[in-house]
Amino acid sequence: MSKYLITRTRKFHPLPGLWNGITQTGETTRKIHGAGLSNVWLYAKDGQYTYFNDSREFIELGNFIKQRLIDDRRYLKNIYPRQLRAGKELVVLARKIQKLNLKRFSQKQLFVLYLALRRGWIKHDILNVPPWHIGGDYFFQYLRERLKREYGLSDEELAALFTPLEPSFSAKEELAILELALEIKKHRLDNTIIPDDVERTMQKLPSDIKKEINRLVDLYYWIPFGYDGPAFYDVKHYLKSIKELLPRDNKFLAQKIRSIKNFIPKTKVRQKTIRTKHKIFSELWEMIKQTHKLTAMTDQRKEFTFQAHVAFDLIIDEISKRLGVKKMTLKYLALEELKDHLHNKDWLLKSFGQRYPGPVMYHYYRGKLSIIIGKELKVIEREIFPTTKGTDMIYGIIASKGKQKKTTGRVRVLSSAREAGNLVEGEILVTAMTTPEFVPAMRISKAIITDEGGMTCHAAIVSRELNLPCIIGTKNATKVLKDGDLVEVDAEKGIVNIIKKG
Repeated sequence: MSKYLITRTRKFHPLPGLWNGITQTGETTRKIHGAGLSNVWLYAKDGQYTYFNDSREFIELGNFIKQRLIDDRRYLKNIYPRQLRAGKELVVLARKIQKLNLKRFSQKQLFVLYLALRRGWIKHDILNVPPWHIGGDYFFQYLRERLKREYGLSDEELAALFTPLEPSFSAKEELAILELALEIKKHRLDNTIIPDDVERTMQKLPSDIKKEINRLVDLYYWIPFGYDGPAFYDVKHYLKSIKELLPRDNKFLAQKIRSIKNFIPKTKVRQKTIRTKHKIFSELWEMIKQTHKLTAMTDQRKEFTFQAHVAFDLIIDEISKRLGVKKMTLKYLALEELKDHLHNKDWLLKSFGQRYPGPVMYHYYRGKLSIIIGKELKVIEREIFPTTKGTDMIYGIIASKGKQKKTTGRVRVLSSAREAGNLVEGEILVTAMTTPEFVPAMRISKAIITDEGGMTCHAAIVSRELNLPCIIGTKNATKVLKDGDLVEVDAEKGIVNIIKKG
């Protein structure tokens, strides 16, 4: 077993993701969950961010939380509403900051806001992340093995049982867009939708349709922002999304709407059928319902924290202008460093220059941060990223079987959601891990393959709602596959077969 376990690789700059190190290695985490990590390493290079742990420590904590989820029914029952409250409080603070005229704030006041936002983010993250990110996959594995061993459940039955009975925000957003498109077609207003002329279009639309478009912007503006932005969903985005659906006939739109609305009722019936057929007793059923909460927590985390990231971006943008440095500079400096060297612009620029484009290592030990660069980092790099012989074997976890056992198509590898526009309808989406801003590409893809993730991950949630074949946690799909490769996705065995290189 390798000393280090890579758990996340993303395209963004260190802050605010760096705060994960505080939430997972701090003493508060141990008090709340009964145990925690001592070490978290965050490696940044060329705008890519790799998050990794001590393998043995991560596995031990994962199994500890798994056992808590099995033995202590009060654990998640207590944690879930607490993280929900903390998340909602974070959104209230973030939206308040977004409405402020930060130009009128003193430098000291800006730092007060920075600290308050970080504190709120950490308060939610401490409650939210350990159960699903660290313990969740071990808990799912325990349930999968037990349900297969004791009841002989198929992968399709397991996926159905693990599907939450609440729609994701992605499903709610898609439903609203489809309903708007159908309403506009019924009013014969197809030709009035001109995304490049927002003001004129909105003037011609009925008040109820305008109200619904503005509601969508208010609810989901943050989706493409992620950690770094700078994109937002605005009125123009939703007009464009509606415009793309207008060539479809009413029957098609109505069928899509019914499919989304019926997904949860049909899943509920399917779960009841499976439970009755196999006589799954109440205690085990209660554990299955816990997986629904764990999955919901992953969805909620994005909804809460992405809005906080918008507010954070506004704060550091204003601070950077006062200091006369680029905003990105502050994404490589911890808050404490920034405060200590606030009046030393040369130090700020020198430190940023040492860390960007990297590599740089941020190491959290028991909540305390240290920065590793130069020769010391080169030694660690060789341990984290050892040179190994590659393999063309691609297999992972079946998150969703989709409509058929095997799906064939051309591959499109996306290194980030900013490349989502490159995917052509009917291609197979391959990426490290999906996030909400990937959803438009997911909706038109033929299948989904990811390097990372477990049964609570975003790709697993959305693929089941879209009824798309999805294989997650392959570890090497983005390394092995290239744009244009013709592959077969076997959603019964969790294997991706390369038919022909592109």
